[in-house]
Order: sequence, then structure tokens, then C-alpha cells
Amino acid sequence: MKTKMYTMLAIIFSLFMLTSWTSHEKSQHASYWLSDAEEEHIIFITADGFSEPDYWVGKTIPVTWVNTDTQIHTVTCDNGEFDSGILQPGEKFTISFPHSGVWTYHDQYSKFTGMISVMGRDE
Repeated sequence: MKTKMYTMLAIIFSLFMLTSWTSHEKSQHASYWLSDAEEEHIIFITADGFSEPDYWVGKTIPVTWVNTDTQIHTVTCDNGEFDSGILQPGEKFTISFPHSGVWTYHDQYSKFTGMISVMGRDE
């Protein structure tokens, strides 16, 4: 019972953090979140899957997937909002997320899955 309560508290805290995120907080807590515009946000697609299957990023910050495998892959949003098309070895796909939320995605040619959590207050 305690485990369920702690899990629920963690979820509530996470949702609170997601909804209360601001630019001011982003600059104060840059070491805790992967949202600094100067950083490159790269997820590698390897033979073992996505290098960062669960990734946090700031709103409007580009995220790039790079196929470092020898096989073709895709980055396909589960709800259809984006699709990289076929990524040959060495090719990349970049997208920015215009509003906060959570996007789950998969590779159409394997069982690889991932999730992008976008932080930022929607104005």
C-alpha cells in the first residue's frame, strides 16, 4: 500500500513540475534539465535501441535522432504527429516540440520505443 502511495505522490509531483515550468526556472535549474538551447539534444539509434529512450527537453528545443546502426530505422510518433521516414545508416531527423507534453514513439522496423517529455509553460 505504501508503494502505491509513494508512486502516486511521485506522479503528482512530476505533473506539478511539468505544469509549473517557466523560463526563469529553466535558467535557474539548467543543471537538472536537458533544456539549454546551447546544448545539442541527440538521441542515437543503435543496434540495441534508442540511446535515450526516456528524454526530457525544453519546449521549442530541437531534438535530433541519428541512425548509427547499419540497418534502416524510423522515429515514428505513436499518435501520428511526426514521422522521420526511413533513416538510412548515418542519416538524422530533427524536430522541435511547440508545446509541453509527452510524446511516445517507436521504430517501425524494430521493437524500439521511446518517450520525449517536453517541459515549458504553454502561453
